[in-house]
Amino acid sequence: MRPEPFPTPPLPDPKNVPPRLSPSRTDPLGRLAQQLAQLTPEPARGLARRVRAEARAAAIGALPLSLYEVWKLGSIDPFVTRATTLSHRTSGWHFLILAGVPMTDSGGGQRPAQIAHELLHSGHRVTYVYRFPSREYRRRRRSFAHESLTHIHFAEFSARRFSLEREARERIVAVCEIPFAEFRACTRYLGARGARTIYDCTEDWEGLLDGKWYARSVEGRLLAEVDFVIASARGIQESIGQRTGRDVTLVPNAVDTRLFVAGRDYERPADLPRGEAVFTYVGTMWGDGFDWESVFALARARPEAQVVLVGDHRGQLRTRLPNLHCLGLRPQSEIPAYLAHSDVCLIPWRPDRLARSPVPLKTFEYLAMGRPVVSLDLPEVRELPAVLVARNPREFVDQVARAQGIRPPAEEVARFLAGNSWKVRVRQLERLIGA
Repeated sequence: MRPEPFPTPPLPDPKNVPPRLSPSRTDPLGRLAQQLAQLTPEPARGLARRVRAEARAAAIGALPLSLYEVWKLGSIDPFVTRATTLSHRTSGWHFLILAGVPMTDSGGGQRPAQIAHELLHSGHRVTYVYRFPSREYRRRRRSFAHESLTHIHFAEFSARRFSLEREARERIVAVCEIPFAEFRACTRYLGARGARTIYDCTEDWEGLLDGKWYARSVEGRLLAEVDFVIASARGIQESIGQRTGRDVTLVPNAVDTRLFVAGRDYERPADLPRGEAVFTYVGTMWGDGFDWESVFALARARPEAQVVLVGDHRGQLRTRLPNLHCLGLRPQSEIPAYLAHSDVCLIPWRPDRLARSPVPLKTFEYLAMGRPVVSLDLPEVRELPAVLVARNPREFVDQVARAQGIRPPAEEVARFLAGNSWKVRVRQLERLIGA
């Protein structure tokens, strides 16, 4: 049974939420610390962040997992839990997914959530553990329910208890999505007790996040300890192979071909603006990888068209244009309708910041909906069908105009999608672990 979203009470409208005062506004010492940080050169701040991340990782790695969990949970349960005794073991696999944010974030469309969905659909049990709570405001907030899914914050999760309660009756697979020191401690503990362990490397974390939490030593140990390493992009696959000398399996992003179906009759979303043409982007817009310059150039060059952004920009959209619309986050189940009523779909990601990144997940969904796609010159998208590539904002505008006259080759796209569904990716994982 596929997990279906069900509505839960909406969060407050951010317009009606009183602003939170930063520590510098209420704490003189905090204000002084902030001023001193601003006076410190960026290289020194970066070094300090890396030193803190490595020190924290070393402290977590030095503690026995049970002691760390007693401190984290504020309970002695990890010590007193005993193994479940059964006369037989079931044939099922239980996947533990260690991810950064809840399944519901980004509308439920992120890679770990998609993998979890397909695992459930394939009959596996899934425990989805997220490190950070959601910081997203959504008027139509969704959650996921499935009889074989456990969705839990890391602060409430015990790897020892998880292992003892399940290892007697289920075979465990731990999939680490982000190289946190805490996640590495969990995979090391579970791997020592017979679980299959996988590191799913999806980003160049050190370069992407400026070392705020990243400890290179943690990722190095994780790469050495896990049973299998998979990568979402060839650039990442090659980089890890060169660093470690071990085999890395390429498992790119994909599409849910049951949800994204071209030719299905989708009702036009009420908030999708009308114009002579609609150019749509769906996905993340925060961070320095999103190219606002290309988006603004398109909106200014095509005043008769509507440029639509579906996702969370986290305050980075500061330029207002009459034909540029940010609709906010939408649940994954609603995205096909927006794409079905769009003329061209967009990937305005900066290649200088994301050269090793995988094919953006939404690219597969755009193609599944039969839409032509225009992308900036990311290495991983150059060979995809019906994707036009631009090297700069000016070319981006020209390629969008060209894409309006293109009908994606149906047979070529169908062959591409047949080998790039999440079902195919899960079968690849099953073969990897010997399921």
